[in-house]
Amino acid sequence: MAEETPRVRRVFEGSSSCTLDTQRRVLFPKSWRLETDTAVTKFYAVASAPNVIKIYDQEHFNAYYDYLTSLDENDPEVLQALTLAGNLTMTFTPDRQGRFILSKELIEHGQLGANIVLVGCITFGRIVSKEEWESCKGNPMILQKLNKPLRSPSQPT
Repeated sequence: MAEETPRVRRVFEGSSSCTLDTQRRVLFPKSWRLETDTAVTKFYAVASAPNVIKIYDQEHFNAYYDYLTSLDENDPEVLQALTLAGNLTMTFTPDRQGRFILSKELIEHGQLGANIVLVGCITFGRIVSKEEWESCKGNPMILQKLNKPLRSPSQPT
């Protein structure tokens, strides 16, 4: 019986400083790309909270989309949030050099200046101002929020 090749998952890791140029170009980190990415691999930049811009790959955007479709769009606040989210979402494919153009609306939403940082959050990326990134790094105790006891494969569930 042939061995099954494990599925490669994209991991948004590390951080990459970048200068947002006058054409609003951002350099997508090489460590966030997979060998299987093509010239048509899509990513999504999404505003999710004040000053927060997330970057999703297709797999994680699909899960986010599924969650959004489960919401009650007849609720006026949900409808307002969906309307704003739709306006502050963009699809992009990095060019050969890994660059993409960030929309003016997302730049304003993120309160981004010329110096930005793309930060890996494991399952998604974030685009933040250099100042925001410096303040995030100043609180390493927050990592405890992610602690989960791990079971060894031999432990019963």
